[in-house]
Amino acid sequence: MKVNKITSLVCFSFIFVSGMMMVFLYDNNVIFSVLSGLFTGFIASFVISIIGYFHEKAKIIESIGINIKSLFVNMTAMSKILGNTLPSIHNSEIIQDLSFKHVSGISTLNLNLLEKMNLGLYNPFVKNSKNMAVYKKLLEYWLSLQTISNISKNIETRVLEYNLEIMNVQLAQTKGIMVPSEKLKQLDELKNEINIKVAKFHEYVCGQTIELEKISKKYYNGKKNDKNWLKIKEKLLLQVDDILRG
Repeated sequence: MKVNKITSLVCFSFIFVSGMMMVFLYDNNVIFSVLSGLFTGFIASFVISIIGYFHEKAKIIESIGINIKSLFVNMTAMSKILGNTLPSIHNSEIIQDLSFKHVSGISTLNLNLLEKMNLGLYNPFVKNSKNMAVYKKLLEYWLSLQTISNISKNIETRVLEYNLEIMNVQLAQTKGIMVPSEKLKQLDELKNEINIKVAKFHEYVCGQTIELEKISKKYYNGKKNDKNWLKIKEKLLLQVDDILRG
């Protein structure tokens, strides 16, 4: 997109210059003939680059539309999974790690979805358009997704660490081996640490889901063919329900 943009601007400049020279050198047949050929060539190149520019722009905008929906589904599913898992942490001796593996996997997938939008290729002529505003917000959102991915992996590791330790304690107890109270205290502190981390993480994911919805609303509202965000959101929430049931 950037290459086509630069090419079109260069061609337009040469079209203007050669056109002006043709006006002033109209009486010189040889020079006029050369300029006429250049003028025609630059017009053809300009048209091709403009067509290429708008084709690439349409592809990127379409890619944003497709992947932002998948991203919203994933973020909503993550917030619900964390919300459903949080109450069970305090009440269960062993923390169910499957939910955290699921969340960690989704967080990695979210980064891939943002990469598929090809935001780095977006380079419009108009810098204050609605699409440009969405583009800037999505670039900022990339940092949030990286943070979510890092936190989810850290929590998953801590949960696995806790479960391994608690299973070792249970195994020792079945063999009649006395477990030091200090060890049990450390495990209890680790569990509380995980509980607090998950609670804060859930709050952060919910906040970023709301932020993503604002970006999605800005992208979809005003588009033709009834592509209103509220109508799209209804269908996406049904997909979230399917994920949670699955």
